[in-house]
Amino acid sequence: MLAILALAALAALAPATAAQSVAQTEKALGLPDGNELVHALIGSGSQVYRCESAKWTLVGAVADLADARLPPFRRRTIVHHFFENTVPTWEHAGDRSIVGGKRITADSKLSGSANVPWLLLSGFVPEAPSFSASSSQPAPKDGFFADVTFVIRARTRGGVAPPSCSKEADVLLVPYASEYWFYRKSR
Repeated sequence: MLAILALAALAALAPATAAQSVAQTEKALGLPDGNELVHALIGSGSQVYRCESAKWTLVGAVADLADARLPPFRRRTIVHHFFENTVPTWEHAGDRSIVGGKRITADSKLSGSANVPWLLLSGFVPEAPSFSASSSQPAPKDGFFADVTFVIRARTRGGVAPPSCSKEADVLLVPYASEYWFYRKSR
């Protein structure tokens, strides 16, 4: 039932320019069979870049995510997205459950050059106090992120830094928007 609601939410908010269906996106990014969509969220925030050797280098992101099933005027932040020691992380604002992601696939052909790539990430619980994609546990068993196996970032808008920079260590925040789809093993 959750998967049906999540798919209905995505269909309702899919922009006309989003030629990829959910199933096509899952296949293109390589989502393994046996996983079901449980949460469809829409988010906006900033991709964070640092000037290193005259080029902008991605160092993280910050964003607030809301339930895609709700109309825009009823949406409120339910998940905070951030990076902790280079690990993309999502934390539920209510139950504080948390899931980290380890990149499996990045596809900039799907996103287009003006937008950050669409991603497939494996879900895991980052170990405190210092997160790293190599020190992880399975997804949480309780809360919003219970049993999350994979995360897809799709239908991105913006977030791409200019090609060069001049002042070493400068930080640049580039606005972006995206859909985030969270999966668990099919039941």
